[in-house]
Amino acid sequence: MRTVCKAVQAKGCERSGRAVAITDFVRGQGVQSIPLAPFRGNRFNILFYNGGGVFFLLDQLKSFFEWMKEENKLLKAVYHDLEVASFVAGCRALGLVDKLVTGPLWRVLEKKDVGVLDMSDRYQQLLRCFEAWSADASPILKGEGLVFQDIPIHKDDCLEKLITPSAYWDAMTQQVLELMFGSFVVVTKRMLSDHLEGGKYDKPDQVTAKECKNAPKSNVVPERDFGMLDRLMVMKPNATTMVYEGIMLFTKNNTRQRRDNLTPEKRILLLQLARDSKKCQRALYIERKAAIRKKREEKLAMAREEKERKILKERLMKEELMQKVENLGGLWKTASVVDEKLEEVGGEKEQKVALRAQLLFRKIVLGAPHLDKALFQMSTGGKQYTAEKMGCNLKEVIKRMDDEKNSLVAPLTGTTTNGTTTIATGPTVISREKFEQQKLKYKQLAEQEVIKAGKKRSTPNSEARPKPKKRKSLSQSEDAEKIPTITTPEELVGKKV
Repeated sequence: MRTVCKAVQAKGCERSGRAVAITDFVRGQGVQSIPLAPFRGNRFNILFYNGGGVFFLLDQLKSFFEWMKEENKLLKAVYHDLEVASFVAGCRALGLVDKLVTGPLWRVLEKKDVGVLDMSDRYQQLLRCFEAWSADASPILKGEGLVFQDIPIHKDDCLEKLITPSAYWDAMTQQVLELMFGSFVVVTKRMLSDHLEGGKYDKPDQVTAKECKNAPKSNVVPERDFGMLDRLMVMKPNATTMVYEGIMLFTKNNTRQRRDNLTPEKRILLLQLARDSKKCQRALYIERKAAIRKKREEKLAMAREEKERKILKERLMKEELMQKVENLGGLWKTASVVDEKLEEVGGEKEQKVALRAQLLFRKIVLGAPHLDKALFQMSTGGKQYTAEKMGCNLKEVIKRMDDEKNSLVAPLTGTTTNGTTTIATGPTVISREKFEQQKLKYKQLAEQEVIKAGKKRSTPNSEARPKPKKRKSLSQSEDAEKIPTITTPEELVGKKV
């Protein structure tokens, strides 16, 4: 769905999108508007809204991309995405949720006479509907499922297309809806637990109701503030944070209206007070910046100390493991050595301690984190491994590390059995003498090619190089005598200079 919007939405891809072309194409087929909103600037419900729009324009989109698919890779990808039945059924399910669930919920949140505590009953009703529709979503598929009886549904051509019965799409769409509502049940119980039955705000007292009277029901206001800040940072990139704060507060608090309603004397007094407080505000701003910088530096110092502490801890652990392995007679390198050393150690407890040291040494000191983590575990499900199990794990680790060692490419240089130095060229190894012979052969071939081209390769001596001719000055040239001498400016008249 995002790729479709990127290709045909007005604020989609500027290089590969075709927003103007799809608009003209759709209008030519009798559709006056494209129900697709830009993702930028919209958060809640945008996914559901655009899903319904994609399904509504499905026939037009298929015809359009059949015609335009070879122009670029984005259009070609969208064309193939529209041929996937599960993608289209998912878009239809998202559109139905927008029309019957999230749209009415958002209109409730926008009501001024509904407080945040009044939403508890609404959320409980929402959860009951989700639980019922997760088992059978056919009411939503038919357009008969209503979350809130007092909130009307916006009926338009898009809704008619979404609820139109279809033998091809209905079964798949119902499956997607039931999966979605099952997920909504889990998310609702986790995110709105305080508003559900038995929650903190289910039946609030008068004190809590008074405290929460003006609490916001959504995050629209802070999202709008951050949008304004982003716009200001684009328009005024060199402004300070103090300037951004002043502009936003002046706009959000309706300072201009309050200022214009003051009497002239009061207005002059307040403006003079604002001018006088500029230095104080500037000093406070500098103090705030210094405090923020100090906290940031303290955080960096703490992170540096934590990193150093981890390095020291790891080094001490490696030293301890090396000492333990030395006490056990060194690193156990083969399965037979493991069996011999375990017989020498003795009891079950001592064997487990020795095997633990060997496993941790190979994991931490030798560095084998890429192997199966289960091989280095000492227990599972709260039950300790036996010495036999740990011994099998150690043998498997040794085997895998040996296999990796044997699979490495041959070294660059080496010595053959007769003492001849060898050099590696890829996986094959040749002798040094043969390598020099091939080198001389190709050098001779290169010289012959140069001679044939008429450019014999040689390094000329510095004495044999021809010296560049020194350019004569104007006074030394033979033509200098032909140039007439000019003594007065009048003599330049009528002459070529």
